[in-house]
Amino acid sequence: LLGTMSGYVVLITQQLQGISGLPWQTMTWIAIVGPVLWFLCMMRDISAVAKLVPLAVVAAIGSCILISLAAWDDQDHWESWPQKDHARIHSFGPEHGFLPLGTAFGTIVGSFSVMANVPPIIAEMKRPHKFPQSLNMAMMITVALYLAIIIIGYWGYGNFI
Repeated sequence: LLGTMSGYVVLITQQLQGISGLPWQTMTWIAIVGPVLWFLCMMRDISAVAKLVPLAVVAAIGSCILISLAAWDDQDHWESWPQKDHARIHSFGPEHGFLPLGTAFGTIVGSFSVMANVPPIIAEMKRPHKFPQSLNMAMMITVALYLAIIIIGYWGYGNFI
């Protein structure tokens, strides 16, 4: 769990550096974000963290909406390019071969590690029989958000992502 948290600290730090525009060093951001996530990782009772889930859901959906809006707005940059340069923006296959898809494959395979969390979640639920319905709804929302980011993001940034 601590290793996963460390990965999230780095990702969150990079995002905060980009979003905030503050000239702080990476270590400053890590010093801010790290203790908060460490505290959440070390809590004994996961039900306390569960109270933060609505905030996390709103933040995740808000983040997806902001990414999609930024990509939609940025498509104006390449639309003003000469027509001959438009072919470089979008392509059907991977521009640099299939080797860069290895990181995407790793992410996809790693995302299934969440399944190890299913038994403890079911054990702590008040109505465990509703878990399949909850899981299906969560997956449908996640797929819809990812598809929006994929389609609108590729439209806005093309091969320059």
